[in-house]
Amino acid sequence: MNEIEEIKTKLEGIAGDIARRLDEPLKSEVISYYRRHRCRLVYQLHRILQEGKDEGSILEIGPYPGLVSIYLAREGYNVEVVEYPRPEMKHLEKMYMELGVNRVIYRDLAKENIGSEERYDIILMFEVIEHIPAHPYSIFRKIHEVLKRQGKLYLSTPNLLNSFNRISLLKGVEPFPLYKYSLETTKGHFREYSVQELRAAMRQAGLDMIEYKILDKEDYCRHIGENAKTSISVRISRGIIRLLGGKGPLKWSIFAVAQKGSSIE
Repeated sequence: MNEIEEIKTKLEGIAGDIARRLDEPLKSEVISYYRRHRCRLVYQLHRILQEGKDEGSILEIGPYPGLVSIYLAREGYNVEVVEYPRPEMKHLEKMYMELGVNRVIYRDLAKENIGSEERYDIILMFEVIEHIPAHPYSIFRKIHEVLKRQGKLYLSTPNLLNSFNRISLLKGVEPFPLYKYSLETTKGHFREYSVQELRAAMRQAGLDMIEYKILDKEDYCRHIGENAKTSISVRISRGIIRLLGGKGPLKWSIFAVAQKGSSIE
C-alpha cells in the first residue's frame, strides 16, 4: 500500500471513529463533511506528512470535525487545536481528547490572540480564514506570534476570483452576502481572498508565502489517484468569463504554504 492509499484507509477509519461518538445532527454532519471534502483532506495530509517529522508540535485552527488533527495525533505529532467558543464544543472537546488531541484552546480570533509563546512547528488553517470577521493581517500576526522560527503555516481557502463568484457578480448577486453571515456562529463566509491579498497580508505579518496552488476539487482528487472531471456547467461559465476578457485564476481553492521570516513590516 502506497502512502496516499494508506492515508485514505486511515482517514476513513477516523471518520467512523468520530461519527460513532456523536449524536445527531452532528453525526450526519461529520459523515457529509468527510464525503464532500475527502480528496482535499487526503491531499493536505499527504503534503504535511511530506515534511518528514512525526514528533513536531502542530496547532490546527478551526479543526472541526477534527479529521486532520486526529490523524496527525495518531501519527505521533503533539497536536493542539483552536476552536471558536460555541455551545456544542464541550461535547466535541471530549471527543477530540479521547481520539488523541492534547489540548483544545477556545479563542475568538477576531478579538483574541492565540498566545504569546513560540511553540508550534506547524500551524494548519484549512477553510477557516474566510469565516473570521477580521483583516487577514491581524490573523497572520497572531499566527506569527506562536509559530517557531522557520515554522510553517499550511492554509487553504476559497479563491476570491473563482468562476462562481464572477458569474454571481455578472448576475448582480453577492457571492457571500453579509446579511447571511452570523457573528455569533461564524457560519457563512465573511470575506474571500485572492492569492495576492493573502501574500501581502502574510508579508506584513512576517510570513513568507513559499508555495501556492489554485485547485479545483477535481485537482485534489486527481492528485490522490482518483478520476474526476470538471462539470460542463463550470467549463461553460469559465469559457464565458474568458470571452468577456476575464483574467486570473478561475479555480475554486487556494492551497498555500508560508514560513515564518525574521522580520515584520
